[in-house]
Amino acid sequence: RTELANKKSADLFISVHANSIPKRSTSNAHGIETYFLSTARSERARKVAEQENKDDVNLMDYFSKSLLLNSLNTQRLIVSNKLAIDVQYGMLQSVRKNYPDVVDGGVREGPFWVLAGALMPSILIEIGYNSHAIESKRIQSKPYQKILAKGIADGIDSFFSKND
Repeated sequence: RTELANKKSADLFISVHANSIPKRSTSNAHGIETYFLSTARSERARKVAEQENKDDVNLMDYFSKSLLLNSLNTQRLIVSNKLAIDVQYGMLQSVRKNYPDVVDGGVREGPFWVLAGALMPSILIEIGYNSHAIESKRIQSKPYQKILAKGIADGIDSFFSKND
């Protein structure tokens, strides 16, 4: 998925997802989260990465996974973390004007394979949970999507204004 971004020499790689948890889970998880690539340090980040990676990981053996994580460029991870912070803040500022109850799931790190091949700063955004009744309705509505998109754009603008 990052191949096209690398080929086009994109400035950023942003993967947008809607999160979900199994129905059998008793958790009432919800909120907006932004991830950057790193090894998962929390159980929550590990579980989200496991769900997102299920198709990609099956194609890689243990050696490939270890080699990829060990070869990550530290500077790119630092810049990706800064991008994640700016985009998370931008989304929350935009969304909370109309939806003040939106939960800040925070900026987290995780081993997301969709981000691993990017040669530029990269993040994965979880815009909410499909498994949460209120969030599911919101993320399917055009007005909410436009507000989220504006927040993402504002976060990107903020990132570039600080990192040019």
